[in-house]
Amino acid sequence: MKGKILDFNAQSREGVISGDDGQRYTFLMQEWQSAQIRPTIGQYVDFVAQNNIATSIYVEPKATNGIENVLTSENIFMRYYVGVLKNYVTFSGRARREEFWYFTLFSFLISLLLSAINPALSGLYSLAVLLPTLAVSARRLHDTDRSAWWLLLYLIPIIGLLVLILFFIFDSKPGANRFGANPKGID
Repeated sequence: MKGKILDFNAQSREGVISGDDGQRYTFLMQEWQSAQIRPTIGQYVDFVAQNNIATSIYVEPKATNGIENVLTSENIFMRYYVGVLKNYVTFSGRARREEFWYFTLFSFLISLLLSAINPALSGLYSLAVLLPTLAVSARRLHDTDRSAWWLLLYLIPIIGLLVLILFFIFDSKPGANRFGANPKGID
């Protein structure tokens, strides 16, 4: 049977597992079979159930979906790209420089590739990522303690874009600001 550890007391070396069948099973540390890994709350396990007691307990790798795999992967381009798309229209909060620039770079590369295949595909892609681009741009401005209203500079040809690029390059304002905590975790 499979389940999840609800509680574990290191002193008494006892714990409780919530089985997939909805029942709770107690266990003793001597039934723990995964020697390299210690029991922790929230850990998924595979075990044998006998009269509300769990025996022969093994750690079960948590099943993850494709997006979770990408977000925890070492591929920083994909992690930030998918992370921004996951917050499709989240205009509140703050975004680090690397989140903004990696998303921008990856979007540019995809658009370039699509325009080589068919310019219409590139146009459709640009339309599809318009809102996430505006959202991450607003969060990036928030990180420098500027209002998202500065995005209206996009409407001023060349000079407006240059000013915005300059704002996007600036480092985070240290500590929390009116838009939230520092995304770097430094206060």
